[in-house]
Amino acid sequence: MRGKYQKIKSLLGDEDIYQMIIEYLQSVRCDITVDKFKEYIEQEVFSS
Repeated sequence: MRGKYQKIKSLLGDEDIYQMIIEYLQSVRCDITVDKFKEYIEQEVFSS
């Protein structure tokens, strides 16, 4: 069956988004939760 799987490009493949996420994670260090990370992604990464 051809074309069975949807081909999705990862946002981490985008150098600008990758850099934003790395800088955010370095700034919060160990003070991170899944909820905080999700909120950052929704507000900062997807809004840009």
